[in-house]
Amino acid sequence: MTERLLSSLNPQQREAVQHPGGPLLILAGAGSGKTRVLTHRIAYLIRERGVKPGRILAVTFTNKAAHEMRERVDALLGGAVARPIWIGTFHAICSRVLRADGAHIGIPSTFTIYDEEDQRRVIRDCLADLRLDERRYPPAVIHAMIGRAKDEALDPGRYAARASTFMEEAAVRVWRAYEAELRARGALDFDDLLCETLRLFETHPDVLRRYQERFEHVLVDEYQDTNHAQYLLVRALAGLHRNVTVVGDDDQCLPAGALITGPDGTRPIETLGDGAVVLAACGAGGLTPAPAVAHPARPYQGPVVTVRTRGGFHLTATPNHLVFGRFIPRADVHHVYLMHRRGMGYRIGRSSGVRRRSPGEWDSGLSLCLNGEAADRVWVLAATADEGEAARLEQVYAFRYGIPTTVVHVNGRRTRLGHTHVACGSRDMETEERAARLLADLAMSPAYPHVRADAGIRGDTTRRLVHFTMFGDHRAYRRRPWRDHRVQLVTSGDDARARVEREYPTRTSRAAGWCVETARRDYDVGWHMARHLAALVDGEPVLRARVCEARTPGRSGPGVRPVHTILPLGHMHPGMMLAVVKDGRVVEDEVLSRTLERYEGPVYDLDVADLRTYV
Repeated sequence: MTERLLSSLNPQQREAVQHPGGPLLILAGAGSGKTRVLTHRIAYLIRERGVKPGRILAVTFTNKAAHEMRERVDALLGGAVARPIWIGTFHAICSRVLRADGAHIGIPSTFTIYDEEDQRRVIRDCLADLRLDERRYPPAVIHAMIGRAKDEALDPGRYAARASTFMEEAAVRVWRAYEAELRARGALDFDDLLCETLRLFETHPDVLRRYQERFEHVLVDEYQDTNHAQYLLVRALAGLHRNVTVVGDDDQCLPAGALITGPDGTRPIETLGDGAVVLAACGAGGLTPAPAVAHPARPYQGPVVTVRTRGGFHLTATPNHLVFGRFIPRADVHHVYLMHRRGMGYRIGRSSGVRRRSPGEWDSGLSLCLNGEAADRVWVLAATADEGEAARLEQVYAFRYGIPTTVVHVNGRRTRLGHTHVACGSRDMETEERAARLLADLAMSPAYPHVRADAGIRGDTTRRLVHFTMFGDHRAYRRRPWRDHRVQLVTSGDDARARVEREYPTRTSRAAGWCVETARRDYDVGWHMARHLAALVDGEPVLRARVCEARTPGRSGPGVRPVHTILPLGHMHPGMMLAVVKDGRVVEDEVLSRTLERYEGPVYDLDVADLRTYV
């Protein structure tokens, strides 16, 4: 049984699955098999260590992720064995606890959970009762302020003690009225589920002890997304046995010596502490001073990528360090690519950068390949001016990793292979794990394709994209330097629209179907909304940015601000465009080379609130 559980794992994954006990932190990039490690560890604990299924708690961040984890564990153990395992989101787990034991703090087991629309309605009622003008104190802003305070595990009293503005003082008054109204209605909001569970554990240690004794092992996926309240819950539940396993994404890492630019010059990143002022992009080519929070240094042993540009810039970082990149079709570049189509698996191919669409009309070679095979996404594995070298690399990757070069869509093509043959071949070859291994060996991630298919509906396949564009709003503000972050979903389908309209306003799109279009000042609020929207429509959130100044193609008409995709540095290939800073402005520069080398030593990162960028 042990060998069957471990056979599909690499050495590092095996080490994590077989960890003997105690606290375990797993750091890995997106798409590297973190969830597979959690599910295999659960199966290993039950089959090999004899842990009873009901003594395991596994926490995820979305219902979809919880469902997928449940399916994977069922496949490894069998549904009957896995059923007693507690698998769910923080909110689902806390709801279960409160329905069982909430009476200890006055919460009835029949409480109602208010969604965002219900919460906004109550806040509007409270504003009216308190005679506060909605135009001066927008319900959405007040609601977000209360939510962020609850994320920090604050109550109205502690929040009031640190309130320093009229808006914060108004939020305290509304919050107290809002809480009283919810209690009168026998209701909780989503944030209350966590906060009230913490209050239950703090005020009734006997209840906490019972759950601590029950959960011998606590496992948390996507740990980097936890807020303070969620951290406190994990710490409380794992406080007795201390068998806590958390998995997180360690993107954004720079080696020692990387120079960070501030208003007064450059300094090595290792010399910066919390509160250091750095220069950050704020949209439309602009830069602004902003305070940064320094992450603790951590040891690193592995590849680093160095990218050099035509303008003489170079950047060295871990492969998953995120940058602003843009893929552009070039006639003098040939690409070797990895293509994926849902239900059909992966294939390797090559294409010239520009191909003829029709007489006199040219388009991106990768986009034409993607659309011609009705595929979903493409990763560039190599870019070269030598067509022969591209042909060689295509064969090397195909044979070395056992990934076919056969097209994933044969309709309308002259081939003896039919759709069924291709589908069966892809399943037989298990291309998913082979593609993940190929990307990992090239210091790339499955989570960041270079080209995605446009949103749309083909037959019974619906593809929906939710675009979150940093600094994407066209409006500028006097009191703050950065532009709002834009959230946009344009799609069709009555069922999906009905699900979305329960939480967000929609409108009919001018092109077709319907859309959600809005902007948020706060990066975290906007990105959370984009991911939530994607979950509602079974879609995919796409992270983009407008950091560069407008390009003016000619004298007539205004320039257009280019849209950059947020990509790991390991995905930047020659011919792509990279956002750089030149003469105090954010501009584009062409990537000339990409090299890999080994690095062993400390790595560092900074966090800049709202702007999420630094130079």
